[in-house]
Amino acid sequence: LLCIALLAGAQAAFFAPLPSNNYDEEVMVLTLQGLVNRGGPVLLLNSSALFWQYPAADAYWRDYFESAKGMTFTRVENTTALLQVFVARMAGLAVYDPTANPDATRYLAVMEASNRTLLPVTPSLINRFPVLSTLPTVVDLRGLYPNTAAGEQAAWQHAITTMLPRCQDRSFAYSVGRSHDGIDMGGDTGVQIGLDYPVQRGAFIFNLAPNQDKYPAEAALFDAVQSGGLDPMHAIYGWAEPEIDFTDHVTAGGGFVMCDGAPNLSFWSSVPSSQPRLPAPTAPPAAAAPYTVVFQTNEGDTPKILAGLMSAQWLHPAHGAAPVSWGINPGIAARFPALVEYYAVTAQPTDSFFAGCSGAGYVYPSKYTPADRALYYQHVEHVVPPAMAAPVVVDIWDYSINQTQLLQYRSTVPAIQCFTFQAKGAATNQCLPDGTPVLQSDSALFYPQLNISDPAGDLEQRIRHVASQHPAPFTIIVYGLLSKAEDPYPQTPELALAMANRLPKDKFSIMSVTQACTQARDHCSAHA
Repeated sequence: LLCIALLAGAQAAFFAPLPSNNYDEEVMVLTLQGLVNRGGPVLLLNSSALFWQYPAADAYWRDYFESAKGMTFTRVENTTALLQVFVARMAGLAVYDPTANPDATRYLAVMEASNRTLLPVTPSLINRFPVLSTLPTVVDLRGLYPNTAAGEQAAWQHAITTMLPRCQDRSFAYSVGRSHDGIDMGGDTGVQIGLDYPVQRGAFIFNLAPNQDKYPAEAALFDAVQSGGLDPMHAIYGWAEPEIDFTDHVTAGGGFVMCDGAPNLSFWSSVPSSQPRLPAPTAPPAAAAPYTVVFQTNEGDTPKILAGLMSAQWLHPAHGAAPVSWGINPGIAARFPALVEYYAVTAQPTDSFFAGCSGAGYVYPSKYTPADRALYYQHVEHVVPPAMAAPVVVDIWDYSINQTQLLQYRSTVPAIQCFTFQAKGAATNQCLPDGTPVLQSDSALFYPQLNISDPAGDLEQRIRHVASQHPAPFTIIVYGLLSKAEDPYPQTPELALAMANRLPKDKFSIMSVTQACTQARDHCSAHA
């Protein structure tokens, strides 16, 4: 059956499990996926054991690709069967030994594999999967670096000085963000499942801690990656904790974060797409109430939230029953247009979208140099028009950005009609001198930890309290609430519907963020 599928034509693809109980086997399979998907959408992996955002997502997408894109999938049961299908496409092996060599050699092997169409393997994997012995060893990293901190640093120095300049795609690099050998970068066991995409693209891959206080040598190497030959205004895909340290380093290095953690991006990158723009419903209700309530979701900068169907909330029965505004980085549409296409064509009239976090890549714009800030704004202007219908709302994650910097942003990206802000105390509704609204959430409604025994009642009381603190008209933003599907809290569409039913309609209107911003802009213009 596997041979028949290989001969069936361009629409034939494979669906195989991503191993979850052996990290080096996982890395090998992700590298294989990235390599074979250079020729099109060939291999889709089932990451259900690792993709906590929504474990059933990959099976959903497989069915979607079959029904909407005309693909057919052959199921592959395990890694042994997967290697039998694709081993003939590989030119050889890149061998490393994690028991005797530093962590860095694992990722050096992956980059060598990406450059030369190899599989990165350990001696243990060669013993477990005999078919690997049919391939020659092309690169052998064993014994090159001692398993010490100095050996780790030497390996990364070599990679930065000799491998990074040879990378095929230097528009981004990939931060694995996986803790190792006493280096703490967080405990997410699925943080690396986006590894296939940088392999497909031939990008630089690194696993370095950004925490300057705890790991100064690693943080210095992290900075060296960004100054070592990446393009101006590059992306850093992937992740590493702590979040603020990570984003600070990326911002200081003249890049932006594309928090990855998404499976199958090498597959999505070549799925055909009609590339429709995300819609933007703008007309507020004819009889708007004095207080406007907006539900904005979180994770707007991440491909993982799209790959995870908004933590399954897009599939909730209440989706479409009340306005919800979903964060999507418009830069995702440039690299994975079919992924954004899905949301554009399945959006309900009550759905709207905003650009987060900070626009088209998670950064702190105020911390850029003036030159890098101008480059970032130009980047946003480049990716927004093809992805999002105007008016565009940008969700700013930066407590220090000032009015001058926001006005520069607005003038560089004319489609922007409104800014929303992460909470910092009490909610505010303000107007820039040019009439652009700036709407900030209240801390009580920013990622609210609701009373589990009565979450809807708790949320209603919080909204009423915020309204009592501000004269009308006023926009109240409820931000976050994209909990995992298995969490006990009601999901965002359900809570939005509950508020639409519970809050008195003569006092509160539930609107999309684009509707609210259109209304706020009219108010700003009237009071200029």
